[in-house]
Amino acid sequence: MAGKLTDLAVKSAKPADKRYTHFDTGGLYLEVAPNRRNGGDSCIGRDAGKKFYLWDRIRT
Repeated sequence: MAGKLTDLAVKSAKPADKRYTHFDTGGLYLEVAPNRRNGGDSCIGRDAGKKFYLWDRIRT
């Protein structure tokens, strides 16, 4: 994903079979955890299907 994370991109990010990320150009990224029922990667039960905003200072 190029540019900034938009509200639409964040709202449309749905849990998949595995954890995935959407990056923007400023170092901010969105990580989406899989649903437990999808049998995804090692996801802690309380984090299943949640979205996390993270800042990667190394990329900037």
